[in-house]
Amino acid sequence: MFTKKKTETAKPPGPRTWAIKGTDAEGKKFVRKVEAPSRSRARQMGVEPGMVVTSISEVKSVLQMEFGSTVKGDVLLQVTRQLAAFTAAGIPVMQALQMLAETTKSPAMKAALEAMVDDVRDGDTLANSAREHTHVFPAYYIAILGAAERTGDLTGTFETLALYLERDLASSRAVKSAMYYPAVLFLLGVTSVIVLSTVVLPKFKTF
Repeated sequence: MFTKKKTETAKPPGPRTWAIKGTDAEGKKFVRKVEAPSRSRARQMGVEPGMVVTSISEVKSVLQMEFGSTVKGDVLLQVTRQLAAFTAAGIPVMQALQMLAETTKSPAMKAALEAMVDDVRDGDTLANSAREHTHVFPAYYIAILGAAERTGDLTGTFETLALYLERDLASSRAVKSAMYYPAVLFLLGVTSVIVLSTVVLPKFKTF
């Protein structure tokens, strides 16, 4: 007798706290906190007609904060190259971001890409959505993205950004490799002084 295998369904994301900043219909600034599973849902629940939203950011407790959650340069380079390939193939940017969020192994990059998908779905620009994640995207990266969206050449821009990132990685690796030799000499010098002062000199004291 065959028994049907139960299929596990993915659980929807739990509610998160979002801080919505903007101005109301009378031009007064406001800050409103909303519990919602995503940025787009927070906008739907917390924004009323006549309001102008300037930012929607997730509110995290001290335990939820990730200290030092920066993205390595090679991870950003790989994502940029893949975005260039996807856009060249005619894949929409939002779909490309979603595919990369599902395949990347970097937790910080995954979180940034998923948040960018929500922002782009809400009608925000790619540059503005990237501006919320300065720990992932450098300032020049965001500025070039903004210029690319105005011209419409995303594929060429991602290829150019990939070249910039590749040069930055090459220069940083060259600097690190140049620092290895003096660092090794320094360690050898310190080790020699310690050995002389703790092993060799006490033996000479007996004479």
